[in-house]
Amino acid sequence: MDRPTGVECALFDFDGTLADTEAYNMRILASICRKFGVEPTISELGSIASSSGEETVPALFAGHGREVSAEEFFSDWSDNKDVYYELPLKIAPGVEGLLGRIRTRGVRTCVVSTTEADRLEAALGRTGMRGYFDDVVGWEATERHKPDPDPYLEGLRRMGADAFRSVVFEDSPAGVRAGKAAGAYVFGCHCLSTKFDVSAADEVIDTFEGLEL
Repeated sequence: MDRPTGVECALFDFDGTLADTEAYNMRILASICRKFGVEPTISELGSIASSSGEETVPALFAGHGREVSAEEFFSDWSDNKDVYYELPLKIAPGVEGLLGRIRTRGVRTCVVSTTEADRLEAALGRTGMRGYFDDVVGWEATERHKPDPDPYLEGLRRMGADAFRSVVFEDSPAGVRAGKAAGAYVFGCHCLSTKFDVSAADEVIDTFEGLEL
């Protein structure tokens, strides 16, 4: 897909795209995998990141000859609330500049994440980024989650935007699939510490610095 001209809407994943929360969350996911007897690779952790886990968790463990459901896996998930409310957060370099430029042009902006909305609001507030976004779509907003397109379709609906004039920024394979399934142009982001396989994106970037839409 060609990058759209006259972009009217930009949808941003949060974890690992806007802020470096993914590094904290990856440690939790890796710890759970070890409890089930598997030492996960970065690629395997990336398959779970930003997804509901309904497909990706069983697939990961099947590759190691084990049967583990998403329900079993996430029953061991420790509360990561501190990541959003208390721990230091690094913002992706250049993203505030990009947001400032596109907001000045009237581009609508929304965060679309599998994280709960209250945690997103807290983290955005602490980092001073909340004012850059018109709305926040969190876990509770849809019944189905990434890699299903519903979260991004909900973001587009709230922004009153057409997918073909919209862009998505994502750092995970599940997020890239969701954005593309929603019909948007997808940037795969390697702008922070996590570097998952986002080769299925329309364009891969390693910084927001100097990016123009």
